[in-house]
Amino acid sequence: MKKSTLPVIVASAAAAHFGISYLTFHEIFDRNVNIPRIINETQKKMAKKKAPAAPSKKDPRVEWMHEQEFEEFTITNDRGQALKGFYLEAAEKSNKFVLCAHGYRNQGKGEFRFITKFYHDNGFNVFLVDHVAEGASEGDMISFGYYESKDMTIWINFLIKNFGEDIEIALHGISMGSATVVLLAGNEKLPENVKFMISDCGYSTLHGLFEDVLKVPAAVSAPLMRSVDFIHKKKTGFSYYDITPIDAVKNIKIPVFFVHGIADGFIPFRMCQELYGACQSEKDILLVEHAGHTASYRKNSEEYEKKILEFKEKYMNNTVAEV
Repeated sequence: MKKSTLPVIVASAAAAHFGISYLTFHEIFDRNVNIPRIINETQKKMAKKKAPAAPSKKDPRVEWMHEQEFEEFTITNDRGQALKGFYLEAAEKSNKFVLCAHGYRNQGKGEFRFITKFYHDNGFNVFLVDHVAEGASEGDMISFGYYESKDMTIWINFLIKNFGEDIEIALHGISMGSATVVLLAGNEKLPENVKFMISDCGYSTLHGLFEDVLKVPAAVSAPLMRSVDFIHKKKTGFSYYDITPIDAVKNIKIPVFFVHGIADGFIPFRMCQELYGACQSEKDILLVEHAGHTASYRKNSEEYEKKILEFKEKYMNNTVAEV
């Protein structure tokens, strides 16, 4: 090999590495990505392999939800983005709310389509949000809980201001939404109106999740993910290595109900166990056999609902207040 060709090879390799990193960044974080979604396809294939097929018949709970008329609200976050929220009153007058945080590349009405009826029928006013860069909300970049948790604080204050100082709130997060509510609840400034939370199929660290999804040796994945993070910091101003629910969960003071499907092919249930082990507040855990990613409620609705009602009974005031 001629010496003169070596710099060309090195430059070409560096350019290829940067190109792959740039595409990977946009594939993961960009709302308007136009390239194949590797992460999503990996998730689908693994979940299909590990978990039994979902029933094909229509679920009456979902059909019921589609028939409901939600009141739409809009807030603007501190980054100037308009965010959408959707409100459904409880079946009977109540000062209890459940504020729901959906998962990656989803939206509020989609993620919580199965459980909304349960909440509505059991004394909860349901408030579903579309996170930044997803659903009907504005924004270009998904931040896996970093900005979503800050926006949820705005939503909590919105609920208190518009529905009363005496309202009681439960937080419910699924997947990325779980990371969102864990990061939110780990903040010492969390309003006292928040009484407990549900953390369903959450990840303990974002970089750990990425490494697990890639399924390649660290020696291969680390250089790529560091390059992706370099681009990420330039674009967003923060490192995704800082998204560590495992650290935030240690500061949570409110009771937490942890849930995870044992057959989750995307976020391993060991991450739920890690979060549960690190949590110092009152807590409970439900690991659901044969449940894939985000499928724990559908797979074992009875036990899931039982636990939520136990938390409601124990940690919320049982008197009904006018709203």
